[in-house]
Amino acid sequence: SSAVAFSCVGILFGLAGLAFVIYFRDRPVIKMSQGRLLAVFCVSIAFLNLGMIVLALGYPRPSEAKCKGSLAIVSLSFVFLVSALGLKEWRGWKVRSRSLKYKRASISDNRLYAYIAGAVAVMLLIITVWFVLDPPRPDPCQDFTCSFSAGFFVAWGYLVLLIFATTG
Repeated sequence: SSAVAFSCVGILFGLAGLAFVIYFRDRPVIKMSQGRLLAVFCVSIAFLNLGMIVLALGYPRPSEAKCKGSLAIVSLSFVFLVSALGLKEWRGWKVRSRSLKYKRASISDNRLYAYIAGAVAVMLLIITVWFVLDPPRPDPCQDFTCSFSAGFFVAWGYLVLLIFATTG
């Protein structure tokens, strides 16, 4: 289907971006662009498209496993994507604002990875509770769709909150 083909192109772009960042990692422009966070960004793009492939392949005959798999992969990919992008911006803002006051700012990659891990841990907790209490299942009233419960809205509400927290 066209959704699968489009997602495959998205995966290729994510992997090509990752290869580009790794190959040119010693160049000043990549170093200044926070290459490690760019790599996280590229990997999350690839996984986001993988989740879309699982969702598209489950479209003709959805199952509980396909519903769970696609929603978990997409949700976790978005958390990686949003947190990496937001922390990249935050670090740039912090360094710039400190430099205007003639102060040095040093924010280690490990600190940023800890923030990303924390955001992912929260989403894993939300997904676990969601899948245990009211897992997504094929909707018997609608063909080709998965049911959405409160867990879906909590997970995506968390993503919106994360977007506002990291870019606001």
